[in-house]
Amino acid sequence: MVYHAFMLVWGERFVRDYVEVALPLQCMDGNLPTLASQGEVHYHIYTDRTSLDAFRPEIQNLKKFANLKFHLIDEIEVGGKKLFEKVKTLSGPQVKHEILFHCFLNLAELALADNGSIIIVLDSNLLLSNGTLAAASKRMGEGFNAVNVNFLRVESESILPLLKNDL
Repeated sequence: MVYHAFMLVWGERFVRDYVEVALPLQCMDGNLPTLASQGEVHYHIYTDRTSLDAFRPEIQNLKKFANLKFHLIDEIEVGGKKLFEKVKTLSGPQVKHEILFHCFLNLAELALADNGSIIIVLDSNLLLSNGTLAAASKRMGEGFNAVNVNFLRVESESILPLLKNDL
């Protein structure tokens, strides 16, 4: 089995929240390590160049379970324009949704090259319980074509400081 995990996160504060809270939960035994024991895991992080340093040193833990690939969203082209140039006329949530759409299309093209691979769509502020990815993989192994997993999505300013103290 070949898994392609998708993560879009940029901006130092958002990257730090991701590596300090969401990433440790993804690295729990019943999540990425289970997938790695069942096949090959490619973990694709879409970010901008100025955010790269904020991933260190915690991102090294991910390399134990996955082939890590950074994709720079400031270099992705859409219709002959850089993606950030394309979205500069948008405002509010439209900006992130448009960037998300084009980054996911980029990953889908890569995943299609691995016939039969599974795409796992993650978000930087989705918190996985231990065993979430193992359960999803089990369903896929039973023949399901798609698995929807409900995640706990948190409000950063009030919850993340509490979680960071416990992880």
